[in-house]
Amino acid sequence: MQSNLAEEEDYGPWTFADAPEDVKAAILDKQRYFEVDNGDWWTFTEEEFKADMEEKGIHVNDMWFSGFCCQGDGASFDGYIEDLPKFLEAYYKAEDFATIRKLLNIDGFYFSFRCESRSHDRYSFEYDYEDWRYLIDYDQDDLRYHAFKAVNLLDHADDEIQRLAQEAEDIFKREMRDIYRTLEKEHDYLTSDEHLTEYFEGEDWFFDEDGDRV
Repeated sequence: MQSNLAEEEDYGPWTFADAPEDVKAAILDKQRYFEVDNGDWWTFTEEEFKADMEEKGIHVNDMWFSGFCCQGDGASFDGYIEDLPKFLEAYYKAEDFATIRKLLNIDGFYFSFRCESRSHDRYSFEYDYEDWRYLIDYDQDDLRYHAFKAVNLLDHADDEIQRLAQEAEDIFKREMRDIYRTLEKEHDYLTSDEHLTEYFEGEDWFFDEDGDRV
């Protein structure tokens, strides 16, 4: 016998888990940027990056980025080489920059390299060092001068310092590109259907047929 009672149509609201498939699709579309628009989602990635840079002898003060769908998006950071021996160990072979490694054993020698950044696409580099000529004076310490001369320290110091400054700039830029790719990957994950589905299924929120939370 056919029932005269019409099946009651469900107009919601629904939890994500109980919503019809078309409503789930609307929720995912409407709430796509829920996590990235609410809260500093990049904080953990930034702190991890800073810790990794410290292990490589680079101190990062602040970081800037924009993304992730426009040409010109990118990332940069404001920081400097804090520990030159650690920096050389992280990025070079033991035999590289032999002259600078020897200079590091001379009291008073220093090499500083810094990136000044105020946005993801506005930054500049500068470096400074104590000229070895002021540390090894021929007139005052003849024996010491010839000792360093014998190991070619003085002949190669300027060339190595100039090369290190240029390569340090390239390394900083490469690290900027790498952190941008890491942030982009994290952003893509947080806005993915897979992640959002798992997230919303774990909440007891209700949504209407347009995908809005009610």
